[in-house]
Amino acid sequence: MTIKPLFRLNDEAGRLAALRRYEILDSAPETEFSDIVALVKSIFNTKYAAINLIDSERQWMKAAAGLEPLECGRGDAFCDHTIRGTSALAVEDATADSRFSDNPFVTGEASIRSYLGVPLTSPDGYNIGAICVFDTGLRKFSDADKTVLENFAKVVMSQFELRLIARQDSLTGSLTRRAFMSAWTAWPVAKSLPPF
Repeated sequence: MTIKPLFRLNDEAGRLAALRRYEILDSAPETEFSDIVALVKSIFNTKYAAINLIDSERQWMKAAAGLEPLECGRGDAFCDHTIRGTSALAVEDATADSRFSDNPFVTGEASIRSYLGVPLTSPDGYNIGAICVFDTGLRKFSDADKTVLENFAKVVMSQFELRLIARQDSLTGSLTRRAFMSAWTAWPVAKSLPPF
């Protein structure tokens, strides 16, 4: 018997709370995520791959391959369209798709033409972002392509969950030693004190 996952597509406040729970927005680059997008880019043989998180007003790249991580307005983000559904979003020709034909990433210097994105869905059913590949050439994505990217989305979410577990004790809610030390060393006063 297969259990269908619960998707919460119409609860923006809950989605933002789920995103913030991971404490990953505006965090430093992490090798695990950079390695994932590099692998995805090579498997799909595209110019770009990224892990994007959708905040209330912006899209923020956790990791990117083929370009420097950046952020943009949520309204310009292809991934914002991806998180509104429960499955992969494939765009064969962005210039012929009414959702994207006027998009600055299509009409401008980036010249994006094709895109495949899959939602990053939290265990409680919120789409907090997307993993995607995109290119300047036209491309038809197969069902197999969509399945491969869906599997990578599961890997990304597993990394987010592991990252969260490594920061907080599940029983008490207290920070783990690793998280405490990270917070301590980021505190300006801690830099002037001897290590303990």
